[in-house]
Amino acid sequence: MLSGIKIVRRFPEDPLETLPSISSYPPLFMPGTHLTKERIEGIGLLSNTFLWPEERQLVAQVLQLNEKGLTWDETEKRRFREDYFLLVKM
Repeated sequence: MLSGIKIVRRFPEDPLETLPSISSYPPLFMPGTHLTKERIEGIGLLSNTFLWPEERQLVAQVLQLNEKGLTWDETEKRRFREDYFLLVKM
C-alpha cells in the first residue's frame, strides 16, 4: 500500500433530501434537453418487452428526472463533486 494515499468521503448534505419525487402513475416519456427521443430509443427502453408498460414509463421518468447525470460520449463525462470526494492520486 502506498503511504499517504487515501480516499476520503464526506457528506456535506444528505443526498437523499434532494432526490426528485416520482409519481405512482408515471407520465408518458417527454424528451428533455439531455435525454432526447433518439437517446431513449437508442437504449431500447420504450420498445423493450421484458418490462411491463408501466415499468418502462417509471424507468423513463427516473432517467428523465436525473438526465443531467447521464453521459452518452466522452465529451459529456464529468467528475464527482469535490465537496463529497477529494481528487485521488493515481
